[in-house]
Amino acid sequence: MDSDANVSKEKLKVYVKMADGQRLLGFFFAEPNERLQDLLNDQRAFLPLHALNDNGKYQLIMLSKSFVQQVEEVAELPNIDVEGDRRSAERRTGHELRSPSTPKFELD
Repeated sequence: MDSDANVSKEKLKVYVKMADGQRLLGFFFAEPNERLQDLLNDQRAFLPLHALNDNGKYQLIMLSKSFVQQVEEVAELPNIDVEGDRRSAERRTGHELRSPSTPKFELD
């Protein structure tokens, strides 16, 4: 395999609700012309989600499809500059943070 090859992917901004009620905001990466529905119906048991966590940074989370209850594409995710903004996360994002270790954001 050629290590210099780049694969073009598109970011799909998504809101994910898990079976346990946890809610996540983040990105799925899809091939050009691939739809969200195609990602959800492919053969993989897990999907990589780049999820927005409590400190405003993205982290890679592998989601088990069997525990995903709902997925919606969203127009915009919060644009957070953690380094340049020293306000509390609630004031910065408009979302109440429930647990520092688990990303739980809700859409307005």
